[in-house]
Amino acid sequence: MSQNAPSGASTAVASPVGGAGASAAGAACGEAADLFFGVSDFEVAVDGWMSGLYHRRPILTPALERIGVGYAKLADGSYMAALMFVDANGVDVSAKWPVAYPADNQGGVPLEFGSEIPNPVPGGARAGYPITIQFPPFDKLTGVRATLVDERGKDVAFYLSDPQHPATSFRQYGVVCLIPKLPLRPESRYEVRVDATWKGKGSTWRWSFTTLALRAVDAHDEDAVTHAINIASTLRGTVLNGGMMTDGDTAFLQIGLRTGKRYKMILILIPREVWGELGGNPDPFLGRTVEVDGTPHLVHGAYINIPITVAGQLRMIP
Repeated sequence: MSQNAPSGASTAVASPVGGAGASAAGAACGEAADLFFGVSDFEVAVDGWMSGLYHRRPILTPALERIGVGYAKLADGSYMAALMFVDANGVDVSAKWPVAYPADNQGGVPLEFGSEIPNPVPGGARAGYPITIQFPPFDKLTGVRATLVDERGKDVAFYLSDPQHPATSFRQYGVVCLIPKLPLRPESRYEVRVDATWKGKGSTWRWSFTTLALRAVDAHDEDAVTHAINIASTLRGTVLNGGMMTDGDTAFLQIGLRTGKRYKMILILIPREVWGELGGNPDPFLGRTVEVDGTPHLVHGAYINIPITVAGQLRMIP
């Protein structure tokens, strides 16, 4: 997925959307649109766009008038999706700013940051679902401070990216973003506070939201796994194999079917530090039933990867 995709990236992924048979306008859209590849359906793509800092902004702009949509099926059975935006001219939307997301009292909020280029998460690590409040893109916004607390009143650690201190060289365009350092907990309530000086006036914005419940998925049911791609889930399955990946930084446990018809294997990916907390040895897991809380991702059209961040996301079932 890319935001105004860099040259090369846009050329590589635009052709399924704006290739042979496309109109000139469609081809132009394929070159300039927000792109998302390897998704199971368009709804998942929209959820993916909303799970990033940069892709969310144009979707939530109050002046948005029209949205262009395109998609095509790829050779591996997944989809390439494209989204393009047109804002209205001469429409007064000043009363609708700022826009917070997740919105106040919203439920069913996802848990994790999506896959985004450029990646605003330091070191490219996995992180929690981004929390944003956006202002008109060229208004002066200074002195941003923020807090995030859970339902117990405990501070939640996060990275703060704002127009004065952007996470990357990519322009922030009026967006303040809190990126939790760890995935959010399911079925939990969070409260947000942002203080800033907007157009010379200091103000405070407060709101809260509740995260989603995880989907229960049987890792031995390929249809169920397919429908869980890119969706926060709890997968249950028997451990078939395990060990360290060749990079030496990631361990894995293979679960589900030994020989699948759609996928070669389903892998739980575990950072080295977390693997150490879990014992650093696959033997206790082999042949055992486990549950893993995570978001399955389709890789190379043949592998389902479920990365975790903390040891509590993986459990052995008696």
